[in-house]
Amino acid sequence: MSTAESRVAIGFGPAGLAAALLVVALAYSNALGGGFVWDDHHLIEDAAPVQELRAPWDYFAVRRAGLALAREVERRNTLATTRWWKEERHGVFLDYNQNARDKSVASAYSVRSTGWVSTPFRWDELGSVQPADYDLESFRQRWAEVGDLTEGIDEAVGRIEPLLEMVEADEALGLGDAPWPPHYPKQPGEPPRVQPSRQRRPDDEY
Repeated sequence: MSTAESRVAIGFGPAGLAAALLVVALAYSNALGGGFVWDDHHLIEDAAPVQELRAPWDYFAVRRAGLALAREVERRNTLATTRWWKEERHGVFLDYNQNARDKSVASAYSVRSTGWVSTPFRWDELGSVQPADYDLESFRQRWAEVGDLTEGIDEAVGRIEPLLEMVEADEALGLGDAPWPPHYPKQPGEPPRVQPSRQRRPDDEY
């Protein structure tokens, strides 16, 4: 048995913070748990370790669980959206495709090209921290103050059964899969992988 991460990337800003707080509430109410990490200067990532077992708990199931969570946030927050195509988006995009295969977090800490340090932070810091707060020098002080915030995360593994039940509820409403990134093979049940404004052929030809 190994572990994988269920992730949703969220745009930074007041609306993004509101959506992120809703992700927190839903994640914990569904026994997922997790924590936040800066990805770069404009993204917040909610990352929760989940058990990856034999089928159906593969990357496909974890991604669909993340999509179901994002859709529930979208239903509860009119500023949130799961629309993959930018021309259809509004407000804060919840990037469910962060759960696609080979997208798992390699390290919670990393130095970005901006010189800032991607670092985990606590739930209660969500409304106060800023990406530019942590460069190499200021991060040294933060580490001295709070230590490694990923300590114990492997022992706090969440389960995705409640989210998979949400997947089934979505499918009963006619909400199937959502588009994958372009460099992934076309998936069964995936909607047309083409911008709506550029679609000229029937769905089954994309």
